Amino acid sequence: MQSKCKLDKANKKGAKGDECNDGLTCCNDPLNDIGKNGKDTDKKDKYGVCAEDCNSITPPSPAPIPPPTPGGIPPATPPSPSPPPPLPSPSPSPAPPASPAVRPSTAPAPGVPPEAPPPVYVDAAVLNPACMAKYQLPLLLPPIMPKLTGAAALNPQYDEYEISAREIMQTVLPTSKPVDAPPECASYIPTPQTKVWAYGTVDDSGSTTHIWPSFTIEATRSKPLQVKWVNQLVDGSGRYLQHMFADQLEQTLHCTAASTKYTGPVPLVPHVHGSQGVHDDSDGYTEAWFMPDAVNEWHLARHLEAAALATNPSLAYGPGYVTYNYPTDQRPTQLWYHDHSLGITRLNVYAGLAGFFMVRDTFPQNSPELPGLPYPPPGRVAPELVRELPLAIQDRAFDVNNQLYYPKQDNLTLPPADALPLGPVPPTWVPDKCRWPYAQLVEPVLREPYRLRILNGCNSKTLIIYFSTTQPTLGQLVAPDSASVPFWVVGNEGGFLPSLVGPVTQVLLGPAERYDIVIDFSAVDAASNKVYMLNKGPGLPYDGANVGDGTTIHITQVMLFDIQPAPAVNPPFNATVRATLSSAMLAKFNSAPTTLPPATKTRQFTLLEEFGTSGNPAAQFLGTVDSSSPANLLGIKQLWMSPVVKHELVQISPSGGFSFTGQVGLPANLLTGQITSTPCGAAQQCLVQKDTTLMPPGYATTVRLRTGGRPGLFVWHCHLLEHEDNEMMHPYCIGNPGYTNPHTNMPMCA
Repeated sequence: MQSKCKLDKANKKGAKGDECNDGLTCCNDPLNDIGKNGKDTDKKDKYGVCAEDCNSITPPSPAPIPPPTPGGIPPATPPSPSPPPPLPSPSPSPAPPASPAVRPSTAPAPGVPPEAPPPVYVDAAVLNPACMAKYQLPLLLPPIMPKLTGAAALNPQYDEYEISAREIMQTVLPTSKPVDAPPECASYIPTPQTKVWAYGTVDDSGSTTHIWPSFTIEATRSKPLQVKWVNQLVDGSGRYLQHMFADQLEQTLHCTAASTKYTGPVPLVPHVHGSQGVHDDSDGYTEAWFMPDAVNEWHLARHLEAAALATNPSLAYGPGYVTYNYPTDQRPTQLWYHDHSLGITRLNVYAGLAGFFMVRDTFPQNSPELPGLPYPPPGRVAPELVRELPLAIQDRAFDVNNQLYYPKQDNLTLPPADALPLGPVPPTWVPDKCRWPYAQLVEPVLREPYRLRILNGCNSKTLIIYFSTTQPTLGQLVAPDSASVPFWVVGNEGGFLPSLVGPVTQVLLGPAERYDIVIDFSAVDAASNKVYMLNKGPGLPYDGANVGDGTTIHITQVMLFDIQPAPAVNPPFNATVRATLSSAMLAKFNSAPTTLPPATKTRQFTLLEEFGTSGNPAAQFLGTVDSSSPANLLGIKQLWMSPVVKHELVQISPSGGFSFTGQVGLPANLLTGQITSTPCGAAQQCLVQKDTTLMPPGYATTVRLRTGGRPGLFVWHCHLLEHEDNEMMHPYCIGNPGYTNPHTNMPMCA
């Protein structure tokens, strides 16, 4: 055991605690400052521990955590129509100031280059992506998340899961350097693993499935799911872990607002993005976070357990876990799950907490979901037989130690009003299984059709995805050209489209948007055996005009499909197959009502941005329109604590749609690659269904939506996660579930 000593007085008489022996140095140890009450007992860092080398004083590697409590998820009844109010947030939001009129036009004009980013500081230098060898690692396909079975499965009406979040060390980056690496890469060592957070399960033997991106939850339509979500962000001794990005926790935000840096346990609350019919007690309301059941934070865990159980005994809550129910009664589609904690969603997702959630009529193992669709997906067949590839495209930056890098705010040089840190654009694309695709993810394919389920899982980047047989080089134009490989679009986040769309050469995906496409490698020229998935979206948030120009070749290249010489197993995606599939898609689309009831309310909202003294963005807001001056279109910003928007109940309808209306002066092709409607009959167009849509600056977007027949408290927000965390999220009510705001003691939804 390391002896305690007084800092700066090692080996001297009178030092409080044990003295350091000869050859030892008194070193600061933050972990040693945590007392039994879970608080920092040494805020002034007066005391340390004796060690030979202070660099060796690091947090212990996570030890195996005991497997879940035998018996699985406690019995639960179906969701109660009276869900609980949200749990208290980590810190009350500041009282909202008077709402001044904010003009959306204060943002820089589209296409105008932004100012240079403010200074940032990091623990280590940012890694140059040129130090990483490209296309050396295989694409790892996400397996299926294991369900509870046997005696552990207690509720036959549900598919049951027990999924925990843990901190792990994972090989993320290629372990070799390119032969033409620049001189600055000489000292870079590519072999260290990367610390990430990951969802996963634990079996009776202690074997885990924790990995980033996480295993895929496969749901059968109309068979409800029940998931026990467990926060296991603790060390090997059961003490809570501080946030991986503790220095990046923004102290001006409503969740982590404080005068000192937050060093407590990490709050989590999972959310299944796009889940329809879910009650608010299982939707992952952003204030309904829960802490790990840590040995040095027991009092808070017990408080949350008592509060949850007292308000809704129909669902199981306890220290470090919650139980959520998902009805899955929606069109077959591609959803995804991720953390949604108030004010730190951007950091928790960036750390790795995300995975796919597929809803299907039946799992396509022996036959396709629809005639003509390539199958099967990964999980139940050998990898070489897989023809459906789930691809979660995420961007990350790393430091020279192979650790995740996220820019910090430099409080010494950055004006306090500039709350949004800017830094190097994460240059590393990480499609499934967390390796750099441009550093090298390679997927061997045959000359036949493949189905790609693409998710833009980036925090803030917009993707413009296309395929080419040419690998971009520095200075080459990044745009579809004669080497482009066409493809067809089958669906989006709303499920299958009314008909097949294509051939197309690109799709435009904002953050959280998904596209379901079919690409036929048999159509690739016989002389070409490599197809590159490329992105011509910008390194900065998309304004509709700033597409990539090919000069940043590391941001351009996403992954490589390596066509094998083996003969094809399945027929090509020819006209006959496409016609069969398109007919099946229309029948599926028409199998449920496709029109919305008349709207009962029409509301106008604004998306607003404020800028700091340096000209950089400081905060984003959702707002309303000043009705006293409609001609001037003044926006009134709304804070988290502003009055909650209430949406009246309307008739339930299983479809929705949206449409775009442009603004004079913006590019006509601003949304090229976004599919808003498709043919659904003779001379008829049907709006597609979506749960997320890209809204460029200066555009007005009309969204038609339905609200379910269940009172509840939900949120609406921007899915640029940095915007969401910086105030661009707001609660809304469906009906009046009778909640009281825990901060104001006023009715929440009256």
